[in-house]
Amino acid sequence: MRKRARYAVLGGAAMAREFVSGETFHYLGRPYRLKVIQDASAVLSRVTACGASFVAQVQPDASQPIRRVAMRDALRHWYRDHAKIDFPARAAVMAELLAIAPPPVRVVDQSKRWGSCDARGSIRLNWRLIMAPMTLVDYVIAHEACHVLEHSHSRRFWRLLETIMPDYEKRARQLDRLGH
Repeated sequence: MRKRARYAVLGGAAMAREFVSGETFHYLGRPYRLKVIQDASAVLSRVTACGASFVAQVQPDASQPIRRVAMRDALRHWYRDHAKIDFPARAAVMAELLAIAPPPVRVVDQSKRWGSCDARGSIRLNWRLIMAPMTLVDYVIAHEACHVLEHSHSRRFWRLLETIMPDYEKRARQLDRLGH
């Protein structure tokens, strides 16, 4: 109930997306404008990053609802692919700070968590985290990497996190504000 109340104050749910040209999406905190290009040779919608834009190719005869779903899936695929590269690299940096072996990282689709760490030390990270600024990505990864050494949110855990990220509280608050 506390979390629900806090989210209500912070702004609630994410805005609905239409996946049309001009709409803004974020990658590592930076805004990218979506450019939709109609291309008769496009079999599946595909997204590429070009400068400060995401370029999506779609079939010109596809209806708007079908186009929206195809572009949503293509953009999600692009985000996941980049998260699978960026997240393990950042986890290796955090592991080095903690003097542990880089933990295995899986990119997953979670609706209520940014990340988690299991008892074997494997880290699961929500693919949506790739939209946040790198400072917040690092916070979540550092938090989960600390769980490799300390499984609970004990006093020892928070001291450990503070040793590698003294401003973790500020980052946690920022993630709460931007979380939707």
